[in-house]
Amino acid sequence: MPNTNRLAATSVDDVGVDGAAVAIMTDAARSRDLLCATDSVAARIDELQFTLGEGPCMDAFVGGESIMTADLGEETAAAKWPAFSSEVLDEVGVRGVFAYPIFAGGAQLGVLELYRRQTSALTSAQNTAAHVLTVRLGAVVLDELESYRWSLDESQYPRWEGSYRFARADVHAAVGMLSIRWGTSIADAGLRLRARAYAESRSISSMAHDIVHRHGTLADEDAS
Repeated sequence: MPNTNRLAATSVDDVGVDGAAVAIMTDAARSRDLLCATDSVAARIDELQFTLGEGPCMDAFVGGESIMTADLGEETAAAKWPAFSSEVLDEVGVRGVFAYPIFAGGAQLGVLELYRRQTSALTSAQNTAAHVLTVRLGAVVLDELESYRWSLDESQYPRWEGSYRFARADVHAAVGMLSIRWGTSIADAGLRLRARAYAESRSISSMAHDIVHRHGTLADEDAS
């Protein structure tokens, strides 16, 4: 998705941040995928939120409003996203995360995720620049997802399944498998999978892939 990548890179300069990522989401942020990231730190911040199930980007999508957190070590942020704030501060050394929902045709598509290593609030001009970029991203992401849709092999991904197959689809498949095996709800299975991934310092995507493809042991555990 070259144009999405280009706009993500543009946001770093236009908004004055250290890195950026663009994620698409559906279903109250329960299904999400990373379209692009300007560096490994931005990608890791996105993955941490997906693994932990909390963070400013998820809240921005669910609430439909921008979330600007200049200091993750500040008491309010730490109380709102305790696991996420702690991990980002300790693991990647990032202080500020700024999230802006992306809309197209009145529908929410995802979030523009920005970060700063140092504690520093965005200026009014920088905030405006971020909002302008989300408007541009809405049209670009929608167009590139549509192009992606028609590039799919219809024998593998029939058109009626939707316009985009999430690369993180293994997570949802794994949660379904665990729910059946353990005799628990989807929500409970998802929580247990996230907890296990966090405890083992793994991404939930990697652990889910192992479960779905029978490389891991989590699916063989008995429900407790």
